[in-house]
Amino acid sequence: MSLKSKRVLVLNVDKDNDVGVATGVRTPLIGRDKVASVASLFAIKSPEDSDTNSIFAAINTYDSLVQEGYTCEIAVIAGTEEGGFKADVKVASELEYVLKAFQTDGVIFVSDGASDEQVIPAIQSKVPVISVKRVFVQQEKSVEETYVLFYRYLKKLSEPQLSKVALGVPGILILAVVALYLSNLLNYALLAS
Repeated sequence: MSLKSKRVLVLNVDKDNDVGVATGVRTPLIGRDKVASVASLFAIKSPEDSDTNSIFAAINTYDSLVQEGYTCEIAVIAGTEEGGFKADVKVASELEYVLKAFQTDGVIFVSDGASDEQVIPAIQSKVPVISVKRVFVQQEKSVEETYVLFYRYLKKLSEPQLSKVALGVPGILILAVVALYLSNLLNYALLAS
């Protein structure tokens, strides 16, 4: 059986449900027209969100596969704003719904980063993952944009699922540097490294 004879699902996962929060649209989204419509609305409402680019990358992947003669479908599923276990359960539930609507032999997983990719084991328990496509957003290297990106990063850290990880390790490092400085051992630490 050749790959072209298999039914392929192009799946975009938004674990923290940015698309739903920004647009007010409920997932799962199934079908190119529906996904493209919501992606356009999402791009208008939240143009700086990398999830926007990953949805458009999924559409691009779907279009390429259709043009090459594959039988495929596209879907966007999402978790919850809180992340964690609740998000994983919602993603699994939405995946089951999509798989009932489109019986597939495998998934091409499209995401914008590692946090979304944490759900791959849950997906693989239901259907094989043929390929993983991670979308990286290209950025201009200018001082103003660096400040904007830094501001957005700090703002994103206020989200509960990110603050636990992102503030933990850097926070420990900052505390260690401050402790070394206050105990006049910073110079020795720098010389040792």
